[in-house]
Amino acid sequence: PTRVKAAGATVGSLLSRLGVEDAATAAAADDGATRTDEDDGFYQGVVAALDDHLDRVDHDLDTAAAAAAAAGSAGGKSPALAPGPLAPAAGGKRVRVPFHVGTLARPQDAFQVPVDNTDTDFHPPMPFGHPAPATYRAEPGVHPLRAALEALTYPAAARACGGLTLPTPLAESEAIFVDSEAALSEMAEHLDRAPEFAVDLEHHSYRSFQGFTCLMQVSTRTQDYVVDTLALRDSLRGALAAHFLDPQKIKVFHGADMDVQWLQRDFGIYVVGMFDTGQAARVLELPSKGLAYLLAHYCGIKADKRYQLADWRLRPLTPEMIGYARGDTHHLLYVYDRLKQQLAAASVGNGGEANEETTVS
Repeated sequence: PTRVKAAGATVGSLLSRLGVEDAATAAAADDGATRTDEDDGFYQGVVAALDDHLDRVDHDLDTAAAAAAAAGSAGGKSPALAPGPLAPAAGGKRVRVPFHVGTLARPQDAFQVPVDNTDTDFHPPMPFGHPAPATYRAEPGVHPLRAALEALTYPAAARACGGLTLPTPLAESEAIFVDSEAALSEMAEHLDRAPEFAVDLEHHSYRSFQGFTCLMQVSTRTQDYVVDTLALRDSLRGALAAHFLDPQKIKVFHGADMDVQWLQRDFGIYVVGMFDTGQAARVLELPSKGLAYLLAHYCGIKADKRYQLADWRLRPLTPEMIGYARGDTHHLLYVYDRLKQQLAAASVGNGGEANEETTVS
């Protein structure tokens, strides 16, 4: 732990020198290693800082190229066009993923409900379907569903471990991109029949006071969905809140700490009945708690993390960005099944009683 903390302090210092505010302070915090995604935390910070600086270099190079083209044009020569931030490089090679596209319009300017950027305590929104809307009073720091969560009993199916079926390879299936009310309604009908589904969010926070959710990925056993939460921001609560509230439907996340907060803040959606694969990996004391490790260990897949810090405000999304987004949830239900098996085996090994329907292979 001492060596890890020392390494964290070193990285925090480097990030501070690169211009990341409060990086050194955060690295030295006592609770800095309590999140399930701490394996990726410093990596993300380094990538973000370096991408920011490289974006500035790109901007300066584009400016210089434009000036050179103008000068050449004045001399009678045809100007060479500089490639855009997502254009393929010469020879068909992929260019670096844009961390921040400065020319994009601000999506939050089009939100029907303006973003509240006041620096005040968070008041939890009224849960969907609340029986007494007229009497609901939000209390900062008090979860409105606290009693329901404390009394929560997970369904038997969530504890049982049956046969394992690998998900369809990504190359042999297609995700449904949801950016209209009609597509969202069809997705909700599909979730009506799903006993569990995997969830992940893509969030934008660069140069934003609170940030905002740009994309939601949802996978069932048979279908992947990529939801444009910028286009459907004001419709998600009515369409999906009941599914997230249903304790009979297990919502599978990896490292849900921030996802749960973003769902509440941006859409007024609360999660009741969930499984966090990152927390399960921690309980099992696996070598790593990161999603990349779990995908490699259980699915034999090497995760492509180049788009982890992409600018998810970009529209239309590139095929590569959609592929990355769905990849985070496409295999997550299978990982969930495998972790349940290991947890059941560990429970038996520690003197616990396994569910009578549980089989461990």
